Amino acid sequence: MSEPLIRRLGPQDAEAIVLGFAEVYGYSYANEIFNDPIRLSSALASGTVCSVGAMDGENQLIAHMAMTHRVDAIHVELGNTIVTPHARGTGLAWKVGDALTSWAAELGYSGYLHYPTTNHKIMQRQSVLAGHETGLMLSYIPNETNDKGREILQPLRGATTIVYEALTKQSNTLKLFLPERYDELIRDLAAPTNLSRRWERQLSNLPPESDVQIELFKKRSLARLTVKKVGQNLGAHVSALICQAVACHQVDFFMSDSGIGQGVELSKANGAVFCGWLPGLQTADILRMQWIDLQSANLELALANPVAQRIFTMVQKELER
Repeated sequence: MSEPLIRRLGPQDAEAIVLGFAEVYGYSYANEIFNDPIRLSSALASGTVCSVGAMDGENQLIAHMAMTHRVDAIHVELGNTIVTPHARGTGLAWKVGDALTSWAAELGYSGYLHYPTTNHKIMQRQSVLAGHETGLMLSYIPNETNDKGREILQPLRGATTIVYEALTKQSNTLKLFLPERYDELIRDLAAPTNLSRRWERQLSNLPPESDVQIELFKKRSLARLTVKKVGQNLGAHVSALICQAVACHQVDFFMSDSGIGQGVELSKANGAVFCGWLPGLQTADILRMQWIDLQSANLELALANPVAQRIFTMVQKELER
């Protein structure tokens, strides 16, 4: 058997990528674009998605990882990793990952975020060799997402950690606002990353209108409210979010907004709990909160690292209140 070819993939490879995901997950994969060759081809052409793959001698995809860009975001997101069942145990995932992180650095990104599943302790341990855990997304993985190669059945929705990893030293300092409720936690999460942050805390006179956007991810059964600016009417937007008939609800606050503290407290009053600090996910860092359906979420987690364990303990206490 010849050595797999690891290369950057383009629009012409969209069909092969979709077939690779189908071999691993059927068509149950929660990121819908990897089930749709037309949408994926367009994303690869525009550069919104950048994929690296390992191809066998017949030009069939046997391993994959993707980089997702957000407009004007400081960092990128890496993930959507697969290795087809017959190619596992060969180290291909790490080789593909190395090629993709090199590409991200070449594009000028100083760091990336990724989301290891809590189903695999090896992935969790590997993620903190050079990275830093900054959050825990509960009820994030649909129970319909089944890995055929490992015959994993998910009676409850699974979880992922949130991990930040630097590629190069980030020199610019960001002025960001910390909500009092999570001040100590976020400072502790940020300290080992060596990211330059000037933390502020103040109450803002809120404008009448919030600057928000709601996104629905049907396959993941996720609704996410992104709050660029907290306004006096945020409560109506939060109510609209949690009324969505999905299994997972999240709210993302721009930490460049001085009204973030009021937004966090309003979300808490409506049942939200901490999810994560996501440095550079947008034009600023993001504070993500989440709503947990205790009937559908798997809370029997095998967390490998102390930071995720600390966050989970805190979230469990929040859920008890």
